[in-house]
Amino acid sequence: MRALRVNTLLYTRDGRDIGNAIVTGVQRRSRLPWRYQIKTDYGKSSMLCRAEIEVFFYIGGVAERDHKHRTEATGESPTAS
Repeated sequence: MRALRVNTLLYTRDGRDIGNAIVTGVQRRSRLPWRYQIKTDYGKSSMLCRAEIEVFFYIGGVAERDHKHRTEATGESPTAS
């Protein structure tokens, strides 16, 4: 399984639970699971692991430069298998 990159778009599975979101940060740890900072389209931030993200979201591509919550990160997350 690949790590999520900063600016990965997350599309809600059920809008009654949570809206669409974007990955805004990655908390890399020596042990898994990594934690991901996300921000919803309403501006709420949360820290979730990959399994939690997959419960609430469909994982999309990386956001375009003009996305309202895009983060200009230095050093995005590396690929993990």
